[in-house]
Amino acid sequence: MSAILFIVKESNEETVLAWRKAAAGHHWITHGVFDLILFVFLGWVLSRPNDGEGIKISANWLTGSIVGAVVISGLLIIGFYI
Repeated sequence: MSAILFIVKESNEETVLAWRKAAAGHHWITHGVFDLILFVFLGWVLSRPNDGEGIKISANWLTGSIVGAVVISGLLIIGFYI
């Protein structure tokens, strides 16, 4: 999500970047606030007990998804600049 926010901001300097600067004084502060809100929301959703129903997340799956997300985010940002 952070990479997508970055790409949208860089692609729309007159609109999105200007709004993000106006919202918190600096565009990176707004970016960080969005990231923190998403982190807290996902932490709350994923930490809720499921009473034996639903998908159980293993440590290996969680580690793989985090590493995969970091790699995909890096590739998105590199691809944006190339």
